Amino acid sequence: MNAMTVEPTPARLRSSALVAGVLREGARRASGTVVMHVADGDADVFRFTAVASRRVGSAVQRNRAKRLIREAARSHAWRRGFDAVVVARPSIVGADQATVRADVRRAGDALGVLA
Repeated sequence: MNAMTVEPTPARLRSSALVAGVLREGARRASGTVVMHVADGDADVFRFTAVASRRVGSAVQRNRAKRLIREAARSHAWRRGFDAVVVARPSIVGADQATVRADVRRAGDALGVLA
């Protein structure tokens, strides 16, 4: 892993098996409205997905939460070589974009995946 390579836009982490692996074995950090799980991944890219369970609320609230998280992820530069799963907490309902962006940044900083 090269700490100097940066992925400006995260790739999508699509496989449910990979998502489950990151959730099971990755390091995690909670920050306000989100919990970020990070594990070593493909050295060429930073892969990312957003997850919102029924605990967050209705389908509309879950979809909004995932949109907020994805937009927050796009606003940061990421180090390559990691897979990340960001899980929405129920407190994300009613949160604004700036709050979610700051929470994603804090969690990413703490886990060492932000460039």
